[in-house]
Formats: sequence, structure tokens, C-alpha cells
Amino acid sequence: MHILQSPDGSWTNWSIARAMVNDKKKLVGLCIQPQHIWQIRETWKEGKDAPWHSLWACHRRPSSQLVCLFQTECQNCEMNNMLVPATSEIVFEGTFSTIETAPEGPFGEYFGHLFNTAPRHIPVYNVDAITYRDGDIMPVFVPGKLTDESISRIFEKV
Repeated sequence: MHILQSPDGSWTNWSIARAMVNDKKKLVGLCIQPQHIWQIRETWKEGKDAPWHSLWACHRRPSSQLVCLFQTECQNCEMNNMLVPATSEIVFEGTFSTIETAPEGPFGEYFGHLFNTAPRHIPVYNVDAITYRDGDIMPVFVPGKLTDESISRIFEKV
């Protein structure tokens, strides 16, 4: 989950979107018109990066992730006063660039679609700090087509 805020603080957006590791301290992630991530990025003056946070498991029960956003205690982040759920397992803190981009893709989507198109240049998320709970749980989804469905044959009736 990404958290971004408009420059005047009047709009804080929490959205679930993919992110791809670019290097040791950078991620790239979907930012297309008219999505809210794109809208907030547009409110920042070019050259001034937006404060950003990425939450990994805001609640220990992933199925309740969306519900917990409205029913959980929040706390300030380490680097600024933006709020995150106190139940977050891992929090990436940093900035979302208004000028720097990096290639994203090819990638797979959760419906099993595989996009083999040339990588697109997408804005960069700069990771400046990572905080986490002791014994944290890091949920990771690797979407895309199944590589082998032969396991289902084990359960076929002969």
C-alpha cells in the first residue's frame, strides 16, 4: 500500500498498487493518469519530491487489510508526520520523484496476463528508511502466468 500526500496536506491518499525493485534504494511503480497516485504527483512542483510511504502488511490478516484502515490506531512515521497503521509489519519511508524515472517491466498481472512489451519509464520511489516489527511478516505476491500446472494431475481421478 502506498501513502502519498498533497503539498498542502489537504489530501492523503492510501492506495494499493504494484511496485518493482529498481536498485538497492529505489522502487518503480504504476503511476498513470487518472489514478490518484498520478494526481497527487501532479500537485507537486517539478523538482520537489513528494513524501511517500509503502506499507507491507498493515494488518496481520491480509484479508482485512482494507477494513483495518478505518478501524486501526495510527502513528507518525519516523521521517515526517504522515500517519500509518500502528499494526504495520514493515514501512518503507522516502520520497516519490517528480522528475526521476526508471524502466518498469516486463511484468505479470494477478489475472495471469503477461505483458512482454518494452519497459515503460515510471516515476521512482526513493527509499530512505525502513522500519519493521520484531518477527515481521512480509507478504509478497509474484503475479503472472503459472509455469507448470502438472501438479493438478496428482489429484485427477484415474
